[in-house]
Amino acid sequence: MDGLLIGYARVSTEEQDLTAQQNALERLGVRSSL
Repeated sequence: MDGLLIGYARVSTEEQDLTAQQNALERLGVRSSL
């Protein structure tokens, strides 16, 4: 069965970095659409 995975990553300040969140989502099989 195929499904659609939707992930969400965010930061609250410009000094923060999305990299760790993006890597975790990628490991779960969530592909970036950006």
